[in-house]
Amino acid sequence: VVLNAQLNVTEILKYKTIEKIASEIKVEDNESVDVQELYPLTSNQLGVYFDCIKDPENTAYNLPKKMEFEKGIDANKLKSSIITAIENHPYLKTRIVMDNGEVYQERRDSLNLDDLIEIVDGSPTEIQKIEEEFVKPFKLDEGPLFRFKIIGNSILLADFHHIIVDGTSL
Repeated sequence: VVLNAQLNVTEILKYKTIEKIASEIKVEDNESVDVQELYPLTSNQLGVYFDCIKDPENTAYNLPKKMEFEKGIDANKLKSSIITAIENHPYLKTRIVMDNGEVYQERRDSLNLDDLIEIVDGSPTEIQKIEEEFVKPFKLDEGPLFRFKIIGNSILLADFHHIIVDGTSL
């Protein structure tokens, strides 16, 4: 829920209690936000982008995670939960594009996530190979800039490109 509330820092310092601050919040009329197809990159994202295009095979900006579950999980429910989380955060579905010499994030709301999240199984040797081969360079201009793999009912592998998330977001 977006309240579009306006409150100055000086008011927070002046009123000091949550109750008094809440009474001072001015709520504006609910305005709709236009969804754009292209969004400019932040200066930090531009720095990451230019560093990546110098060496597209480098995985230094990958943020891989491995989660092991002691008790078995329902792999299909986990996959469904991941899809829901990504749908709730559409910036994760962006890719990086050039338009008139400028670099942008392009929204890809219609991206089919079901095909992007694999559920696999295998012997311990096969699982080790899957894990070793999981982290690979992202193609910024193709996307997606994340990947997931669910192994059996006990391991989730996730990898995000730093251009769409930072380490503390994960």
